[in-house]
Amino acid sequence: MIELMISLIYWKIMKIMKLITLLIIRMIRTPKSSSHQKEERSRTQDSEILSSHKEGRKDIDSLLNVTEYFK
Repeated sequence: MIELMISLIYWKIMKIMKLITLLIIRMIRTPKSSSHQKEERSRTQDSEILSSHKEGRKDIDSLLNVTEYFK
């Protein structure tokens, strides 16, 4: 009975160690967010905002053309 308890405790400890090891490996493999990557993200967001603004401006211009056509 005592041997069973010892083996169960050993198994639990080994499982926890395996999870910790996997967590450490995952933390090492994921790229760290550097300032260069943050700048690229902000640039892509800015370009997306500008392109959506240009599309919205085209829509407004087309609406103005239509309203002037009916005047």
